Amino acid sequence: MGYYVTGYLTDSAKIKKLYGSKDQEILTSLLNELSDSLDELNDDFDFDDNLNEEKNSQAVLTDIINGEIRFPELAYLYGYIYEKLCEHFGEIVESPNDEFSTNYYWEIPKETYKAFIPIPFSSDFPEVYSIYAADLQTEKSNFLALTERKGVDADYLKTEKEDFEFAFNKAIDEDKDLVFFLY
Repeated sequence: MGYYVTGYLTDSAKIKKLYGSKDQEILTSLLNELSDSLDELNDDFDFDDNLNEEKNSQAVLTDIINGEIRFPELAYLYGYIYEKLCEHFGEIVESPNDEFSTNYYWEIPKETYKAFIPIPFSSDFPEVYSIYAADLQTEKSNFLALTERKGVDADYLKTEKEDFEFAFNKAIDEDKDLVFFLY
């Protein structure tokens, strides 16, 4: 099984506004709009004995709206729900060269787990790296600073960098926040 990096242009203000709002109307709306995605997450992780009728993706979304963390043992699920919110309030960034390089991503100096809202992070996946629009230029420089990777020729390295540069440029051009997920 390989690892994947997915990027989203999103609106951190909308996501931050949700956290702890306790707005049951918004919760009901999101539960309906994201119903299929939430059910898929429950199915994807049905092997986890901690997941059940009361502790599932719908309950984690409820926690985010209520500003709670009732199930720290499901930290990974908070990350995946966060991803669904980033996608819901934004759009996926397709890399121009097929997919973002996980190996390149791992070598970039960055804070490994960073989100726009206070969620628990799993010691496993997903890795979450959220970048505010105001920080995009600086982070773009960090992402593109890698000049060599052991065992990777210069042309391939250039292609890897182009993908991340594309994501940053798109976020900068659209004045959106950027989030990368690694799983």
